[in-house]
Amino acid sequence: MDYYNYFKRQYKFKLKKMKQLLFTIFVILGLTLNAQEKKNDITTTQTERIIDKYSDKIIDGFNNTIDKVTPMAEEGFAIIVKLKFIEGVAYLLPFIIGIILLILSTIRFKKIRYVKELPKEYITENNTYGFIYLIVGGIIFIIGLLTLSTALTHIFVPEWYAIKEIMNLI
Repeated sequence: MDYYNYFKRQYKFKLKKMKQLLFTIFVILGLTLNAQEKKNDITTTQTERIIDKYSDKIIDGFNNTIDKVTPMAEEGFAIIVKLKFIEGVAYLLPFIIGIILLILSTIRFKKIRYVKELPKEYITENNTYGFIYLIVGGIIFIIGLLTLSTALTHIFVPEWYAIKEIMNLI
């Protein structure tokens, strides 16, 4: 078998296929280019003309509005932070009131121990107030303990709660 002729035929065959492929690509490319609209043929609608004419003014208006609203938003954020701080103090009040009532109850009980010469009715009356302070103070103290962590985070990190509230509004 003659290898030279074999490779020559293979080369001619591949060259013919390559020419056909290139011809097909050029035909597709030519049809695609002619099928596209020319810039002169494009028509703009009235709405597009208005948008083109006033788009810069609209963007400037938005920028001016944003510039005017930004100080108010910063001031509003500062107010919300103060509100969250005050909310934290309000959450802390049951804890403080509970401690005060518990201290008052212990003071009442100590007074009863040291005063032995008073009549029995006075001791019973003071003892009753001591028990009332103890029970009410204990209940309020327990409520204060339940709200203590929320109170402390509201007091020390009010910005986090302010951002959280703003996100809930959005």
